[in-house]
Amino acid sequence: MHTWPTTAIDVQAVREPSELQAESAMKAGAVFGALLLLLYIALTFGLLLLVIGGVVLAHAIAEWLALAHLRANGVRVGPHQYPELDAMAENFSARMGIRRPEVFVVQQTLWNAFAARMVGTDIVVLYSGAIDSLLIGGKPEDLGFLLGHELGHHAAGHLKPAHRLLRLAFFVPFLPAWHRRTMELSCDRLALAACGDASIAVRGLLSMTVGTTMASKTSVPAALEQWQQVRRQTGVSLHTLYSWYPHHLWRIESVVRSAEQWALPGLPALLQGAPTAAALPAESQATGSGIPPPPVAVPSALS
Repeated sequence: MHTWPTTAIDVQAVREPSELQAESAMKAGAVFGALLLLLYIALTFGLLLLVIGGVVLAHAIAEWLALAHLRANGVRVGPHQYPELDAMAENFSARMGIRRPEVFVVQQTLWNAFAARMVGTDIVVLYSGAIDSLLIGGKPEDLGFLLGHELGHHAAGHLKPAHRLLRLAFFVPFLPAWHRRTMELSCDRLALAACGDASIAVRGLLSMTVGTTMASKTSVPAALEQWQQVRRQTGVSLHTLYSWYPHHLWRIESVVRSAEQWALPGLPALLQGAPTAAALPAESQATGSGIPPPPVAVPSALS
């Protein structure tokens, strides 16, 4: 079984710096959205409150039923059920300073996973499509990046009730999409810190991008170079503007840059001839600048 680091992770220091900017903008938008909502309530003489109450009640019932379905149809990870996954969940949750969520494995062919909070219960759901793909490589520890990313959503507070109030800013064009992209980059960085090894994180992202079989044949330096060539093209920039998720090559670059500046192991084999973070264009560094000192002890705690 793989030995994971034990050093605590400073979640706030590891989060993508631009997420804090996006969150501040969302808060401002949410205040304005709340004022608009109060105006509509007044104009409808309070009838809108009945509609909102009905929506909230329906949503709560739907969450309750969804959690019941998940507990009855998915398989819950535990000490006697997928012990390697259980060890990852225990280690990562403790180091991120959160109570360990319920983790489930479900049959779904998509390469995906998600974190959620259902009727007060924190959960992580891992799809079999992603698990099967990662395990093709024969390294169970490669599941660490997938699990660490989803636990990162809980650690960063993305699913707390107060954070949900930011949805009041959803009427502001492109702002929620920008915020969501920064959230995903934060969770990638938290997963990297949890794994403590750049090779595990990059293999996870490559598996998501090209599949596990091709991941082992993919040149990371060439992928980074490709991203630098296309990132400023008009079509890519427009797609970025409304996309709710960062592009895969962008995520690979962000993880590689973070691992390099945190001096995490696993990079030399991946970056033969790759540009260093200092050599990246200034506008590239702006998308993820301000990377803090290593969030874990290096190298002793990562050996």
